[in-house]
Amino acid sequence: MQTSPPVISAIIPTYRRPEMLERAIRSVLNQTYPHLRVRVFDNASGDETAAVVAAIGREDSRVAYYCHPENIGMSANFAYAMAHVETPYFSMLSDDDYYHPTFYETAMDGFARYPDVMLSAAATVMVHANGSVQVGSPAEGYFTPPEGFLLWTQTRGPAVTSMVFRRDVIERVGLIDQTIFHADIDYLWRITARFPFVTSARPGLIFTIHARQSTRQADMETPVRSYLLLRERVRATPDVSPLVRKTVDAFLRARLSRSVLYAGLAAIGKGDDRHGERAATILRTSFDQKGRAALLGLLARGCGYIPPVRWPARLLVRAAVHAATTLAQFERDTRSNSALRAEITAFTRQVRVLSAPSGASSRGGGPQPVRQRGGE
Repeated sequence: MQTSPPVISAIIPTYRRPEMLERAIRSVLNQTYPHLRVRVFDNASGDETAAVVAAIGREDSRVAYYCHPENIGMSANFAYAMAHVETPYFSMLSDDDYYHPTFYETAMDGFARYPDVMLSAAATVMVHANGSVQVGSPAEGYFTPPEGFLLWTQTRGPAVTSMVFRRDVIERVGLIDQTIFHADIDYLWRITARFPFVTSARPGLIFTIHARQSTRQADMETPVRSYLLLRERVRATPDVSPLVRKTVDAFLRARLSRSVLYAGLAAIGKGDDRHGERAATILRTSFDQKGRAALLGLLARGCGYIPPVRWPARLLVRAAVHAATTLAQFERDTRSNSALRAEITAFTRQVRVLSAPSGASSRGGGPQPVRQRGGE
């Protein structure tokens, strides 16, 4: 099989998704770049996960397996896996996602062209439950602080699982912070605030969005507290200039308050007036946006207590939210490369036979809130 030492470790935390895990593992083993190893970290699944990995390991000696005695949580499982990386490079892969065959080749080409970068990223491709494909279009090129940090904080970049990292980043930046909801965003900001990185528009990660995943609601206050903590960490980062801190702070405030407003409107449109009123409270207390808070609260109470207003208002809110979502989707799609979209659509059709049922648990580690991507 492999005669030269592995250069990249693919760490795959998992929890009770053996069918999808098999697809993820095989997507690593089928890479055009061969100098790799797979390390699966099972968060005490207690099902056929161990047998699935063992069967693949008998076919390919590059696969190894570790099972925790008890579930330690998703972020802790990722951190544990990172702490046990022994190769010069590593990537993190969720058990229900998978790699494009040329991902490692693309990433390693970035390191070869720019030896000083700490990470090399490829595009994230989102495959929705209805089969539609959305190809992200990250700014392609080589970026240094502070421009790279500003870019990452103000755009929806590739997922952390669509990147290859130097192992040095663990010594110089540390592990993923298990205490923060947006652990992946926090980690990338800590890196890009200090080190250069390179990105490619070539596809890297195929990110699957399940029906349950796209419709579940997380506790609204948790991501808000997480983003406010991110703001404080940016303010306290010595490698970031006051001007950059101010720019990022203003952007985060505007982005988060807008997200809370849309979440409140979406909740009211679905008949969940309680979440709408909670969003209004957050806008008033955390962002001092009294006008938006009053309007949202009035709409929620009107739908809840005035029957003649209820259904016309809900229909109007749904239409407004749908229009805003459609416009955002159109803007993203028009920035996508049509040739890459066609290539990815064909590729995902080929691998769809390996897809498992969508009613599964959280990624890589047991019960968790809905994972937030890219700050949204």
